[in-house]
Amino acid sequence: GPPMLFNSYLFIFCFLPIVWAIFHLLKALSITQNSSVYMTLAKGFLVLASLFFYAYWKLIYLPILLGSMLVNYGVVRGILRGRNGGGGQKIQLRVVIAAILWILGQPQTTSLALP
Repeated sequence: GPPMLFNSYLFIFCFLPIVWAIFHLLKALSITQNSSVYMTLAKGFLVLASLFFYAYWKLIYLPILLGSMLVNYGVVRGILRGRNGGGGQKIQLRVVIAAILWILGQPQTTSLALP
């Protein structure tokens, strides 16, 4: 289908109100139940809603986004682990940024962004 743009009726009148309501419901439950579990669920829900938003236009974006999230998560964990002894965080970060830019510059990747 057509993309769900931020100024589309589908986004403004359906997606945004539903996501906003569910997030704030989970956040309120976190406060009233005095449980961080609901806040974790609220954050997880926002991640899933974001993934849905981008996958709605082209499903091929979903594996790219998930892969990027996993790589970034692994890099950050490695950098944080390296802060507690050892070095190389700047080199690791530069290598990952270079790899991401290389992937984005590939014709197969850039063609995904074209209509």
